[in-house]
Amino acid sequence: MCERLLALNRETFQGGDYNTAYHLLAAALHAAHGEETVRQLYQVKTIAENQLTWIDIAQPAYEHSTKSAATRGQSSIFRLLAKQAHAKLLLERFDLTSNGADGRLVSRRRGKAAGLDDLDERLDAREIVHV
Repeated sequence: MCERLLALNRETFQGGDYNTAYHLLAAALHAAHGEETVRQLYQVKTIAENQLTWIDIAQPAYEHSTKSAATRGQSSIFRLLAKQAHAKLLLERFDLTSNGADGRLVSRRRGKAAGLDDLDERLDAREIVHV
């Protein structure tokens, strides 16, 4: 399901319907589960960041660009989605699972299996508090 939502997000974003693209990406965040969870969460985070960068450069007047959101004293919904995905990645990485007493080890194995074993594992309290 997550892969289909990501494909729809790409198609919709390329068509210029950024609001729908955002909601498809948010749905993909919630659909991420199973053995591919870490990889899928990382994809959602990266796509949200990349799409916001493109919007900020090509469509700065769009209501959810960084500049437009800041004029309302808010953050872009794409930035917030990237932060949500990052928070879920942290939770996944440090979660104690029922698969063993050392949940960090289990999470590292999941990350390694997804090809993301080089992600920074240092826990930064600011990243959790501000999510």
